[in-house]
Amino acid sequence: MFTMTDFLEQVGSLSPYGEQAAALWQAWACELAELDRREGLPSQTAEAFFEVICWKIRQTEVEHGPKAAQAALELSLCSRCIFPWDLPDAGELLARGFKVDAVYRMAAAGQLAGERSWPA
Repeated sequence: MFTMTDFLEQVGSLSPYGEQAAALWQAWACELAELDRREGLPSQTAEAFFEVICWKIRQTEVEHGPKAAQAALELSLCSRCIFPWDLPDAGELLARGFKVDAVYRMAAAGQLAGERSWPA
């Protein structure tokens, strides 16, 4: 089972607000699990969503650097949690200077190239 401790060990140090951001991402993971259940999609647990959020933030760091990963992690602090699979593209755009609201609108409009995937 993926926990808050796991999340913080893996990406919490990217931001001085790591714990606060993590708590908000964890709440979003619970909402995503509930949305899937209501939509009749194959059920994923909140822990699975929380793990994929962490995985995508780590992917953002590998692909786009720590500044992009920090921006992706801190999206939750702006009340702008997006689908986990959009985090790498969002982090890159934020690191390049895009505003949070613009990136959020792009994610909501399906303009980010994220693909729904899960860690192996």
